[in-house]
Amino acid sequence: MTQFDGTPERRGSARHEAEICCVLETRDGAMEVTLQNMSTDGILFRCPVPIEPNAQIRLSIPGLGPRTLQVIRINKEQIGAVFDVPLTCCDVADALLEKVVVSDAF
Repeated sequence: MTQFDGTPERRGSARHEAEICCVLETRDGAMEVTLQNMSTDGILFRCPVPIEPNAQIRLSIPGLGPRTLQVIRINKEQIGAVFDVPLTCCDVADALLEKVVVSDAF
């Protein structure tokens, strides 16, 4: 896949698969989206409405709170974005662990 400027996609950090409900805020309002994968550099999420290329967005991620990102890829309902301030490995682990539920733990 290529970015908006036509350069090939390059990954600097490992992706981690996820299915996490998040709240996306754009200048047009807020909506729920599904985070599909994340790394320390960025995320891939499903969004039911169009988002403009290069848009600045804010995403509230359970366990991390709100983070600002810039949209770099769009493939139908899949949106790729990079964090303005990269996450730490601990941040990624916190977000992924936030969704874990252990049955019969209590």
